[in-house]
Amino acid sequence: AYTGIRFDNVDLSTVTGDSLGANGRHGMELVNGSDTNTISNSELSYNTASSGFGIELNNSTFHTVSNHILNSNAQYGVYMQSSANKNTVTGNTVNTNSSYGMFLLNSSNLTITNNTVNGNSPEGIRLNSGTGCVISGNTAMSNQYGVVIAASSAIVTRNVLSCNTKNGLYVISGSGLYAAQNTLTNNTEYQISLGLSASGSKIERNNIKPS
Repeated sequence: AYTGIRFDNVDLSTVTGDSLGANGRHGMELVNGSDTNTISNSELSYNTASSGFGIELNNSTFHTVSNHILNSNAQYGVYMQSSANKNTVTGNTVNTNSSYGMFLLNSSNLTITNNTVNGNSPEGIRLNSGTGCVISGNTAMSNQYGVVIAASSAIVTRNVLSCNTKNGLYVISGSGLYAAQNTLTNNTEYQISLGLSASGSKIERNNIKPS
């Protein structure tokens, strides 16, 4: 199949307990104004076509994506783009994807909590060009970078970002980052790194131990 399940402007639906792997493109797509759906407890792995994602949310809002296994996809485990705002991603296992574990692009007010995002190449969680997103309580280990921020007003708290081959937390750009109570240990290059285009950040009360 091209995609296991596709929602095109579909609202108020539930998908649970499905196996959506080894498709020609993605495990699941929610696009074109789909909103307020609940997607849970499914396997969205091994979508190994050249652009394969576990799940994609494109211009779709107010979804809850929870308790999935999204492993070993050709690109991303979770991909959000084009104002996929106000979505919650929680309790998922997102490991060994060939590109990012989660790529969150041009989307705001996301809540990303309590996920395990390990062994992805190059990055566990990447947030690009959104605002007001919360990344909390996640474990990101054995990626190149644990969490990468290129967005404004991100809140990064209580994550375990360890044993990544480059940085635990890398802030490329954006203003108003708040990072607190994270554990950053044994990352090979830097535990926390801020680029020249990052401004107005507040970093406090983190547990930082060098490699």
